[in-house]
Amino acid sequence: VRIWQETVALAPHHARAHDNLGVALLDDGRPQEAIAELLESLRLDPEAGYVYLNVGVAFMRLEQVDRAIPFFERAVEVRDRRAADALGNALQVKGDHAGAAHWLEQALLATPDSASVHYRLAKSLEHLGRTEEAARHYQEARRIDPSLPEPPTARQSDAAGAAAGLEQALELHPGDVDLRLRFAQVLGRSGRVPEAIQQYEEALRLAPERQDAHINLAALLVEQGRQQEALEHSLKALEILPNSAEEQFNVAQALR
Repeated sequence: VRIWQETVALAPHHARAHDNLGVALLDDGRPQEAIAELLESLRLDPEAGYVYLNVGVAFMRLEQVDRAIPFFERAVEVRDRRAADALGNALQVKGDHAGAAHWLEQALLATPDSASVHYRLAKSLEHLGRTEEAARHYQEARRIDPSLPEPPTARQSDAAGAAAGLEQALELHPGDVDLRLRFAQVLGRSGRVPEAIQQYEEALRLAPERQDAHINLAALLVEQGRQQEALEHSLKALEILPNSAEEQFNVAQALR
């Protein structure tokens, strides 16, 4: 850090020097100070895509995803080759899996052998209910890097069998709310999120005061990036049981 501070003092109008100081501050665990240097670098050279990327990374370190995203978007506009991956990752953290999948697919066009991109893309595809595509990307990720953890899709055969059994039981007992909620949970664990949401909604139509259904549905809606709907269910759950710490957390997540 000190070397780049001295460099900036000697060449205060050198954009790259400010960027290097910002990166050094990031590496030193000082993202707020890094942002000031990186923004000065951008003032001096507004077309430096790598600096937009670094500002976004700094905001991510501060857990300010919404402030990071516009900088990653600008990095995409100025064609920084790493920007699509960074933007996809930020959208995934935010819970926008549709947006994340789009940009991670774009990132793979530039880096088709990136195990990390394949793995993170698979995660978002799984949240979107696109389980077959997710399984292919998980498989490719682990082919490239066998040290990656076994993907959830590899453990879904048992859940699929359970889902089939519960679906048959529901055909015989369509008004059984507890059975329907178990079915929804299994669907969610299997990556069949849109179907799980439908089952929670049907359970709530049958039993609108089931707080557990509101809580679980809100959590899935947050994962899908449907924050407003998640907030409505979270607030309803709080009305039913005002002191629920779990639901207070879900409300906070929906408001992010």
